[in-house]
Amino acid sequence: MKLIKKVIGVDISKDSFTVRFGSLDQELNQSISKAFKFTNNPKGFNQLLKTISKVHYFDSEDLSSKDIPIWFLMEATGVYYENLAYFLVKNKFFLSVVLAKKVKNFSKTLDNKSKTDDIDAAIQTQYGLEKKLKPWIIPTGNFKELKELTREYRSSKESIVTIKNQLHAKSYSY
Repeated sequence: MKLIKKVIGVDISKDSFTVRFGSLDQELNQSISKAFKFTNNPKGFNQLLKTISKVHYFDSEDLSSKDIPIWFLMEATGVYYENLAYFLVKNKFFLSVVLAKKVKNFSKTLDNKSKTDDIDAAIQTQYGLEKKLKPWIIPTGNFKELKELTREYRSSKESIVTIKNQLHAKSYSY
C-alpha cells in the first residue's frame, strides 16, 4: 500500500523522550509502532537517528514512498523540547511544534483514559497523521533573547510573590 504521510510523535520530558513511528496510507489506514525511549541529550538524539535507519518502519513496497518526508511532532513543553527541536531541524527533518492544549483537546476525542509517555507519544503521532502540520522555524536571535528575558521576568515575579507571602506570614505569625 502506498504511504502518503510519515510522522514520528515525540513525548518529551526533562530527562528523556519517547517516540512512536506512524504512517498513513492512501486508504487512510493508520499504523503506529511500539514506543522507543531515549535520553534527552545529544547521545539520545543520535540514537534516535540510528533507530530511524534500523527500524525500517517506513519502508514500503511502493518506491515512491521514499520521497515522502518524515515529520516529527512534539509539544512545546517549556525548554525541554528545544535542544531536540534544534537538532532535528539542523539534520534536515521536518518538525512541527504544537501547543500542548491542542494535543490535549485532540486526545479528549479518543478513548484513552490512561496517561503514560507511550500513550502520549502515540496520541501525538496520531495527531500528526490526521492534521495538517505547520513547520517549526528556528527563532531568530531577537526572538530567542526575548523568550529568555520573558522566562527570567516570570521567574523573578514569582520569587517576589513568594517573598512577599513569607514576609506577610511572618508579620502575622504568633
